[in-house]
Amino acid sequence: MTCGRGTACGRLPAFYERELRHNGAFTGWRCVVHLEDKRTQPIVSILEAGGGVVFQISEYIEVSTHRPTHALATKSFDWNPQSAAMLKRDGVPLYMYDVVYEFLVDKDCPNRSKFLHPNFRKV
Repeated sequence: MTCGRGTACGRLPAFYERELRHNGAFTGWRCVVHLEDKRTQPIVSILEAGGGVVFQISEYIEVSTHRPTHALATKSFDWNPQSAAMLKRDGVPLYMYDVVYEFLVDKDCPNRSKFLHPNFRKV
């Protein structure tokens, strides 16, 4: 496809597409969100646009099969305590989705513990 002066291109050149995929704010994030947590769903598109990979699960047993780096939920969502314990054992933090906004504003924030989900803190 050729793009002339004053015309819009349908696609970015391949090297730009690769660049965008590897340099997004959430590149390297493998996130799990629960399908029943409807308030977290809008965050999915933000994560994916930023290069993250998001798995939407319906059963807690599915969490470990995706090898996530993060699990996200709203504060009010009742994340299964056994699943939260498994996440903690595997070193996967369960954050309230507010951590996404904090990460965009302050990537170098070393203390994200205030965003840990209440059920994760209990285990």
